[in-house]
Amino acid sequence: MSFKYPDSTNDPNIYADDRTNSYYSSKAADLANKYSKTADLFSIHFVKYLSPGSKILDIGCGSGRDMVNLLKAGFTVTGADSSDVMIGTAIRKYPELVGKISLSGLPNLPGIGNTFSGILCSAVLQHIPDSNLYESFRRIRELLKDEGIFVVSFPVNYPGIDPISNRDPAGRLLYIRPAEKYRFLIERLGFSLIETELQDDSLGREGVQWTLQVYRKEKVSRREPLNIIDSILREDSKVTTYKFALLRALAETASYSYNSAKWLPDRMAAVNIDTIAEKWLDYYWPIITAETFIIQGQDIKKERESDIKFRKSLFDFSQMFLKTNSLSDYHSVKNQNKLSDLMLKLERKVLSQIKTALIQGPITYSGSSRTGGKIFSYSNGSLLMPSELWQEFSLMGRWIEDSIILRWADFSAERPYNKANNIKLSTILDLLLYSIETKRDVSIVKKILESKVSLDCVWTGKTVEKYDIDHALPFSIWRNNDIWNLFPTDYKVNSRKSDKLPSRKLIDSSRKRIFNYWDMYFEEASSLFLYQAGKFCGAKFTDLTMDTRNTLFSAFNETVEVAAEGRNVERWEG
Repeated sequence: MSFKYPDSTNDPNIYADDRTNSYYSSKAADLANKYSKTADLFSIHFVKYLSPGSKILDIGCGSGRDMVNLLKAGFTVTGADSSDVMIGTAIRKYPELVGKISLSGLPNLPGIGNTFSGILCSAVLQHIPDSNLYESFRRIRELLKDEGIFVVSFPVNYPGIDPISNRDPAGRLLYIRPAEKYRFLIERLGFSLIETELQDDSLGREGVQWTLQVYRKEKVSRREPLNIIDSILREDSKVTTYKFALLRALAETASYSYNSAKWLPDRMAAVNIDTIAEKWLDYYWPIITAETFIIQGQDIKKERESDIKFRKSLFDFSQMFLKTNSLSDYHSVKNQNKLSDLMLKLERKVLSQIKTALIQGPITYSGSSRTGGKIFSYSNGSLLMPSELWQEFSLMGRWIEDSIILRWADFSAERPYNKANNIKLSTILDLLLYSIETKRDVSIVKKILESKVSLDCVWTGKTVEKYDIDHALPFSIWRNNDIWNLFPTDYKVNSRKSDKLPSRKLIDSSRKRIFNYWDMYFEEASSLFLYQAGKFCGAKFTDLTMDTRNTLFSAFNETVEVAAEGRNVERWEG
């Protein structure tokens, strides 16, 4: 990494909030004495799964208590902590730890080499911001051997945290997150949860509770949620294409904007229903505006009847955009904030009817005895589902979506009305794929760049006269056409990059230029930039602050790593 986080140590590879570090440094001796009197909560889990002598890394080892317990249990132990005062205190209290602790920390654990059979990360992650969590887990996976054991604990209840600053009365930075969010982030990197338990606070603080999770680093992850998806597609009764549209929208959203979900207690995830409705508008537009009437619901006697609830309102809305590619025209006008009052009124009507169809249709009626009953529910503007299902969509959504599109086309082609009118599966398939291709539009960024006198290639830094507009996350791999993902690139460089993903080193070296172009886009199209960036990051941005930039840059980096590792996409060094 080539930049320094705010409120950090001097090493840019370590995130350490100054006020939090100050607390632990000032209280080091007192904390060490308190922790030494608490029960051994962790060594038992390593003893259960690892052989004596196995190498274990304790991240955020603090007072050294857990390292000593692991040594007593027969393991070879290495520690890492971001506070030199805590390290000194630990060594004075436990001389056997001399030479075993390094000044290091998450997300990148600089100076920690080799691989370990076990890794412990206790009471650390609550001090790490969201933008550094993925990188932290990625590094942990890198340091852990296959079949290795990862033990992690974090607070899930902690009274007294200020909801705005995320700080406790002592000034420490404390992020209280649902256990399922941690599970999602960890399992999507190839781990399997093998144990979990809710624990009371070892120091006896009232209302404070912790979750302990034990993971194994696996080569192959479980695929049980696929059975739920398959059951809905094959076994659920269907009189419309709504269930296909819902599953497709979830697969697409999870694949390309997995931060859209909010993690809830009781192993549930929530996705804003507006996000799903907007995708339905895109999916059904080409079908409803096709010259040939193609039924998507119950059979009808006359064309243009309401086989689906929103057919008429969507058709009427589409007539406001009379160009050949009306859906593309709609997105272009919308992205430029040029929808008229009448257009906005009709758009709201369409989306309202779509949401009603969603709630009264597939959200209410998806699931069967095989899936254990209903799969989805609706509450306060969000679609709720089991968190394991959202995780599956995030991991496999790209492939799931392809299957759903084909099944949707096949179901439509088999409707009696469509068969009687000789509507081919291939025709329907082309229409369902149209909404994907029409979004590959760079006109807004092109217009912004045309007004600039001089431009630098985002990847090389050299001034260019003849340039292409490059999807940093290639469109063929990650269908993201947001303006923050589009950059001017020397046309020869762009040709060499093609559909490859930029390497981590190249992204870091281009960070300043990426930020400069984001600033440029924000200046010319602030509302669109913030909306698209926020949607991608699962946040609501109101301004382009340094925190906004860092959060977006972290999400971009994370997405590149997921695509490279999960889809085996070639990296490009520049």
